[in-house]
Amino acid sequence: MNRPMSSLTAAIFAFSSLIAASVLGCSNSSAGCTPTGALVPNPGPGPTIVIVVMDSVSGRLIADSATGRIAAVTYSDSLTHNANDPNSALESGVLGADTYAVAIVRPGYQQWLRSGIVVATSGACGAATPVQLTARLQPAP
Repeated sequence: MNRPMSSLTAAIFAFSSLIAASVLGCSNSSAGCTPTGALVPNPGPGPTIVIVVMDSVSGRLIADSATGRIAAVTYSDSLTHNANDPNSALESGVLGADTYAVAIVRPGYQQWLRSGIVVATSGACGAATPVQLTARLQPAP
């Protein structure tokens, strides 16, 4: 049963979206951070997880017709193609520290699954450390 969203639920959803799209500042201005407590838009540092997609036999890059999903306990989203070279990689958006699972499918290949992909934070502002993986897809039997 679908019920209309209450104004409180809508406000919480809007606030959650704002937080998800922003980064909390820290007090270490010498590290390039904003003043304590300031909300600043994420400057778009790039994807947190990049998965190079290759044919396991030929080594050829084959991300162009591959699709993927990324998930954690409370998060799930589609992977996107690298904007500069859509055939090379699938990418996540900017992610927070968590443990993720990834599934990649491409016609003519077996599904590629990985779990236990840990995104950690580091530095004075707790920025996520990027993770790069290689998915070597096996041809379908």
